[in-house]
Amino acid sequence: MTVTTATIDTLLQRRPESLDELTAQITPAIHGELRCAVELRKFSDGTRLSAEQLENCLQLVILYESRFLPENQRTGFDFPTSCKNQESTAARKTESGFVQFWGKDQA
Repeated sequence: MTVTTATIDTLLQRRPESLDELTAQITPAIHGELRCAVELRKFSDGTRLSAEQLENCLQLVILYESRFLPENQRTGFDFPTSCKNQESTAARKTESGFVQFWGKDQA
C-alpha cells in the first residue's frame, strides 16, 4: 500500500476510540511507508509533507513501534556511541519545562 496524504488523513479522520484501535489500522507495510515518508520528508508519490503531516507520521511510527517492535528494532535505538556518550554537549530542563542545550564550555 502506498502512503499518501489521503492515507494519513483517513487514518486520522476515523477518530479511533483508543490507541489500540489506531495502531490496529497500521499494517507493517503502512509503517514502512510512514518511516520512509519521515526520512525523505515526502510521500512515495512525491508529495512533500507539511510540518503537521511530518509530526503526525512520526507520532504514528513511534506509536506503532512501541506496540509491535522490540526495543532494538525501533527508530533511533541504535545511535552511534558518539551520540549516546557525547561529552561536548549537555541538556537540562528549564523551569518552564523546555529542554536547553549548551556546549561543554557553558555547562
